[in-house]
Amino acid sequence: MNYSELITIALSFLSIFICLSTIWFAILFYRLYTEFSLMITEMSKGLEISAIRLERIPKILYDKELILPKPTHPQNLIIAEKEKEVVSSNQEDVAQKSEMRTDYHEKQDKDLLKQIPKESEEI
Repeated sequence: MNYSELITIALSFLSIFICLSTIWFAILFYRLYTEFSLMITEMSKGLEISAIRLERIPKILYDKELILPKPTHPQNLIIAEKEKEVVSSNQEDVAQKSEMRTDYHEKQDKDLLKQIPKESEEI
């Protein structure tokens, strides 16, 4: 046996060792990947539950519904349109209430003016 044959045998064992270690790392990383993907799906479920709880807080405290945008684009457009409808209806309600208040205040002012004695009248 000469040196070239010994080097060839040593390199072949080294290549077999590298191949086996590569397979072992692939299996190890696959197991870690599946383990982490399960953890991430559980975390996302917990996040979704927390978001639902947060949506309920304003409804419980203020009797108002909070609308959070969903991750998909078409639903965001639908929700935005619903929010615009809610805002416009609220603005109409506020405008009607302000008109009612001004009418009420005008009546109160007239009543107060009637109660104020004129300059020629004695108290």
